[in-house]
Amino acid sequence: MFGLKKKKKEYDLADQIPVDNLKKYVVQGYEKEKSLELKIEKKDSEIEKLQNDLQQFEALKVVLENKEKTIADLNGRLYSIDRYKLRIEDLESKNNTLRIEKKQLADEVNELKRQEKLITEKISDQVSKEISAAIKLNLKKKVLGIKGNLSKGQVINLIDTIHQIEQEG
Repeated sequence: MFGLKKKKKEYDLADQIPVDNLKKYVVQGYEKEKSLELKIEKKDSEIEKLQNDLQQFEALKVVLENKEKTIADLNGRLYSIDRYKLRIEDLESKNNTLRIEKKQLADEVNELKRQEKLITEKISDQVSKEISAAIKLNLKKKVLGIKGNLSKGQVINLIDTIHQIEQEG
């Protein structure tokens, strides 16, 4: 039994390649190895570049997030500014309305002052006329009450007496 089993013959790679092609095979293998090494170096370079790009992308992502936060903050401020603008416009409108009302009231006050002055002048004229009439009437009574001729001194005394009576009364 031991001899019945045939041993399989193991072949080397060199046994399978004809000798005249062996040199060509080695050169091709070497060239293929160099080509694969170049491809590996290119791939390593591409991987390194992609890693750098990924790091830059991550950095840009952080910058972009910060920019988005800034934009959100600025949009909030812009909304506040718009609200303040509307409030300012509203206040300006109210201010203009109040200015118009103030001018109207000032015009009314001026008209009332003018009317008051006219009334005061009329009353003053009327009072002056009444006082003058009263003075004349009083003087006339006093003069009529005196018998005889009046001297200048008596007239002056009469006027002074009437003047004192008016101030007391």
